[in-house]
Amino acid sequence: MTTHSFRTAIESGANREKLAELLSPDVTFQPPMLSKSIQDASLMADMISYAAKITGIPEHIMEFSNGPRTLMVWNGKIDGYKMQGATVLTDDKNGLIHDIAVLMRPWPVVERFRNAMFKQFSGRIPAECWEAGGKRESQGSSDTISPTVRFAPLEYAEDAAFHSPMLSKTLTGGGKISNTLKVVYSNLKDLGNEFLFATRKQTVELFKASIESYPLDGLNIRELDDQGKISSITVMLRPWPNVSVLRARTIAENIPFLTNDYWVLPQLNIA
Repeated sequence: MTTHSFRTAIESGANREKLAELLSPDVTFQPPMLSKSIQDASLMADMISYAAKITGIPEHIMEFSNGPRTLMVWNGKIDGYKMQGATVLTDDKNGLIHDIAVLMRPWPVVERFRNAMFKQFSGRIPAECWEAGGKRESQGSSDTISPTVRFAPLEYAEDAAFHSPMLSKTLTGGGKISNTLKVVYSNLKDLGNEFLFATRKQTVELFKASIESYPLDGLNIRELDDQGKISSITVMLRPWPNVSVLRARTIAENIPFLTNDYWVLPQLNIA
C-alpha cells in the first residue's frame, strides 16, 4: 500500500512550509477541538505543525484509501497521557489535500490537547469556534448520509473491550458495553454511515450524528473474534465541544458501573 504524502511528512517531522505544500489553496480543516472548520491554509499549517510539536510524532497503526479519501489511525501522547486519533484526508484532482478532519479519544486527554491549542491559537481563532455549536454543511444531494448499516452479527463477546471517546479507561464486558452504548445512542440523532470498510475480522465506519442539534463526526473500529462476535470496539468523535455535551448527558444517566474513575484521568507516577 502506498503511504499518503501527509503521513510521510508528519512522520519525518516536516516543518510548516513543507506541510503547506501539500494543501490545496481552498483546503478545509476540521480540527478535533473546534466546532467550526478552518479555511485558511496558512493557519492550518501552523496548527498541524504545533499539534505535532506538543504530541510528538504519531505512531500510525492503520492506513487505507478509497478513491480520493484516506483514513489513518494513530497513537500519540500529551502530557504523558496516551491518546488515539484518526486523520481523514480528501484529495483534490491535483493530488493536493482538499479536506482534513481529525478525530481523537479519550475525552479527558483530548481536553489537555484542546487547552494547549487554545493557549496557542485563541488569538487567531474566534471564541465561538471553541464552544459547542456548528452545523452540518450540506454539499448537495450527493452528500446525503446513508442509513446506518448494521453489521451482522453485532453481538459482543463476553470479554469484549470498549475503547471509548469519552471514558478515561477501557470498559470491559459485553453486557456493560451494550448497556452503555444503548444510553449513548438514545441521545444521538441523525445517525448514519458515511464511509465503510470491512473484512472478516474487522469493520471500520465513519459516521455522522448530532447531539442537541450539534453535529458530531465519528469513527467506529470493530474487531471480530473467530465466532464473529465483537471482541473490541474503538470509537473516536469530534469536535470536542460537542462531544462534551454528549459526555455530560451520559454522565447524567448515572450508569451504575461507570464510576468516577471512568470519567477522570489517573495521576501519573513520574519518577
